[in-house]
Amino acid sequence: MLIAALAITLLSIVPFEDEGRVIVEDRGEVIEVNHYYDDRGDLVFSQLILWDTYTSTKPGELPSFLQVVAWRMIKNPFTRPRRIHDGYSASWMDGEVMRRVSAPVMHETWTQHDREVDARDEFPKARRRELTSPAPLKRYEPPTVQERPDADIFIS
Repeated sequence: MLIAALAITLLSIVPFEDEGRVIVEDRGEVIEVNHYYDDRGDLVFSQLILWDTYTSTKPGELPSFLQVVAWRMIKNPFTRPRRIHDGYSASWMDGEVMRRVSAPVMHETWTQHDREVDARDEFPKARRRELTSPAPLKRYEPPTVQERPDADIFIS
């Protein structure tokens, strides 16, 4: 079970070779596309919600259940999840970082309530895993002549 939980929270940081940016990847159990409608039936917003399995050791709590990891508004159609070989994946720019989330299952819901806000009642936002923070990348800078230990050795 522990190995499965570690596999679910798998992350990797991969540099873009051409621009020096990074892709931060997170994995969950379910990617949900939720369309929230008002009382008149007008679309208010669409959001992407990443759900993951939370395993509890607290007495009185279910042993494991799905909880929200994070959510993002879907601002353009390119943010919607796409089918990949082992499930679904969605990507978007988050500041200078490219985010990619993936899950084996994707479902789409149409509701008159906010599913992410509802999930806060069951599992407080402060207890969420959240998306992985990107590690700062150091750009390679070649050493100057003064920094090189062999700088005073010249071969002719």
